Amino acid sequence: MGAEQVGGVEPPPRFSAQRWAAIPARRPRTTVTVGGGRSPLAFGDFFAFSVNQTRITSYDQRSFIGFTPLPELSPISFEVLASVQGRNVGNDSLALTGAPKFLIELRAVERSWRGSARLIGTYDFNLTVSVVRPSVLWLSFSITDYITSIPHHDLPSMRHTLTAGFAVEEEPAHRLFSEFYELLSHPGSA
Repeated sequence: MGAEQVGGVEPPPRFSAQRWAAIPARRPRTTVTVGGGRSPLAFGDFFAFSVNQTRITSYDQRSFIGFTPLPELSPISFEVLASVQGRNVGNDSLALTGAPKFLIELRAVERSWRGSARLIGTYDFNLTVSVVRPSVLWLSFSITDYITSIPHHDLPSMRHTLTAGFAVEEEPAHRLFSEFYELLSHPGSA
């Protein structure tokens, strides 16, 4: 006599839920405070992005600029990372001080598909969204990472600056407007 399968001939259930539901995935950001708690040091890939980040990518996917809010510092503080064809610069704590004016200018650009909007911030940060033609935008920016020198030596302060730009076309160009509105429209930026 052969062994009888326990549970009958039906395969075991794979899901206990009665229906499918979307579950938002959130990547935790592991931080260790350094420098008196001013700047969080994130573990993992320096240029990896999590759910609460805004990332604008070029049409060829080789260049991007990304913003991560730092509400623990202030409502206008962000970590900004930029990469243009493999050249990377990040600033882990800058304030986007020109957000209110930028949002007004950006709405005018979106309505007319003419002109430009300029966002400024601390540490010599600036970003300009310019219309090339309908559905094509040029994103130009300058981001600086200031490198502190060794205090016991008479060395000049150093900085790593990336001044570059890239095209954003078609749907990503249209989506850029809503992404900036969502990122910058909060108490403290108006």
